[in-house]
Amino acid sequence: MKTGIPKKTLMCALVLISVLGLWIGKIQAKADIIRLSLTADATYTNAQLAGYNVIELNGHKLTVTDNFTTSASITLGTGGVLTVNGSCVCSGTIYTSGGTVYIYGDYTQRAGKLYLYGSPSISITGDMLFIETGGTGWSSDNALQSGTVHIDGDLIYDTDGPVGSYNNFVSYLVKGDVIQKKTGSTGFRYLGAISLCGSSKQILSLQEKDSIRSLTIENTDVVVTEYLSIRYKLCSDFTPQLPKGVMKSHGLGEITGCTLTINGDFMLMDNLDASFASSPIIRSGGKLIVNGNVQSSGSISNNGGEIIVDGTYEQTGGVFSSGSSSSVTHVKSDFSINGSGRLNNSSGTLTIDRNLYSNSGNGSKIYLKCVVGGNVIQ
Repeated sequence: MKTGIPKKTLMCALVLISVLGLWIGKIQAKADIIRLSLTADATYTNAQLAGYNVIELNGHKLTVTDNFTTSASITLGTGGVLTVNGSCVCSGTIYTSGGTVYIYGDYTQRAGKLYLYGSPSISITGDMLFIETGGTGWSSDNALQSGTVHIDGDLIYDTDGPVGSYNNFVSYLVKGDVIQKKTGSTGFRYLGAISLCGSSKQILSLQEKDSIRSLTIENTDVVVTEYLSIRYKLCSDFTPQLPKGVMKSHGLGEITGCTLTINGDFMLMDNLDASFASSPIIRSGGKLIVNGNVQSSGSISNNGGEIIVDGTYEQTGGVFSSGSSSSVTHVKSDFSINGSGRLNNSSGTLTIDRNLYSNSGNGSKIYLKCVVGGNVIQ
């Protein structure tokens, strides 16, 4: 008499267990993605959303009734509206994709990425913070278009990684301070177009390797702690307060139809990357007024505008050039050309109240419209 399970039955059971195991495995794999996909407008609490790691608005409205903390991947879709009635802390990725975001509190991106594309609109009643953790941080390098971010509080970057490519066309309308806390280790961080539109004192505190696309000033009470580099242009008159008595820059872009007044010294450093900061070009209607001394190891061009320097001017690298008959440059003390610096005054008028020192071996060209009140010393 035979006992035990027949061999054929045992084989069938093993096959069944194997198939069932594969099926369970697929269910488990799918269960790793817990998706909320809206088919209509909806309202949730933070607790109700805590279990989802993929949230798709599909162009609908999602309202979160309280503070929202998430590590989910969130996609708005064209026409989608995300409203958070409290602060939002995101460690996942948000794809704005033409939608609208309202945050009635602070917005913090702790990890993952915030993608600003499809002309989104974001409004934040508190601060907007980007904090780098685990080697990740904020990025806006995915098909950027002309989106707008309204910030009633501060815009703060606490990250040493890149914060966007030079194709960043997003505009930030900031009523508080703009602060980059870390110095960065590689390349420039590009912050997009900044408009300072507060009603009280605002601080623009950037590091040496930070640059912005353009700068618009709607507030006359603005402090530049030390550095200011611009890739495209200055869009309005600007007289920054300089607590260190100096403003340092890798480039200021175009100054056209407006005046930049520096009540202190101006240090123009060499242009490390033209994709992120452009050499100053003073065009028609533009003025650069420095009520102090200028030391330039980068290039500066007066192309139909006006440059007034109340102190000395020293060109230690790059080129000072004047290429328009309407260009006017007035240095009220000595003008020195040292190191690898060059002077190419091919057109316009350069007036030097005291001495012109030329210690550069780079073939500086000085044309007739150079008026020197003192001596020319070579």
